[in-house]
Amino acid sequence: GAMARWTELCLARWFQTCRPSQVIWPWENHAWERQLVRIARRYHVSTLGYQHSVVGRHMYNYAADSNHDGMKSLPDRVLTTGATTRRELTSWGLPESRSAIGGALRLRGDAKVRWNPAGPVFVALPFDRAIAREMIAAIRVAARAGFLFVVKDHPIYRTSFAETPGIVKTEIAFEDHEKISRVLFSASTVGLEALVFGIPALRYVPAQQFAIDITPENIDVPTTGSDGLSAILASPSKAVRIDRELIFSEPVWDQWRQEIIQGVLQCHPN
Repeated sequence: GAMARWTELCLARWFQTCRPSQVIWPWENHAWERQLVRIARRYHVSTLGYQHSVVGRHMYNYAADSNHDGMKSLPDRVLTTGATTRRELTSWGLPESRSAIGGALRLRGDAKVRWNPAGPVFVALPFDRAIAREMIAAIRVAARAGFLFVVKDHPIYRTSFAETPGIVKTEIAFEDHEKISRVLFSASTVGLEALVFGIPALRYVPAQQFAIDITPENIDVPTTGSDGLSAILASPSKAVRIDRELIFSEPVWDQWRQEIIQGVLQCHPN
């Protein structure tokens, strides 16, 4: 509570001092962001939120109903990474007139990643260290059964673990691995990236805590816990490719320019 109040005071002082015409930020609708919007409106500053994390079926923090003041603390405008996420936001109370597709730079055009049923399983560890540790324990058991894993730690929230037979650490980005049989993920966008590249994805469901499902309503992937991991890896996998434009469209630069110009004009009409 003290941190939230301190953040509110700092934001108010910042608006008083800097007097911006517009604020643009990676929007996830956390508590401090809702305060940012409220204070920006107090100072007649336009707000543009760029939908940052994937709007999966559990990302209810994006919903207007998750705010005690409803629409009042949602940004004036929201740019989304694709059509699917925009549709999700609309279904959760954000008027369609207040959003547009902005696209994403998340996926490179020169990506090398390819599906190879004989390749290792790429493990994308999540930001939550407890879930990451459980995933590592699960793949250690599966590795003893003969499965091979390449493990990529979260870029910010690191989890310490040792390499053992069948488990290799990597700092190489997912899209630069040329032979991947499956992707094992939990609450990570890498699961959707795998489907964009046509690589089977497997969602890990931890036993001790809740992990949000980052897949939208119209996309389903197999799930597993620690007990069923070896069995599902032993079964044949099928590559299913989803349209990139639905999730991470190409950047729409004209839309960005238009939003910025309109935001500045809203604050300085003359």
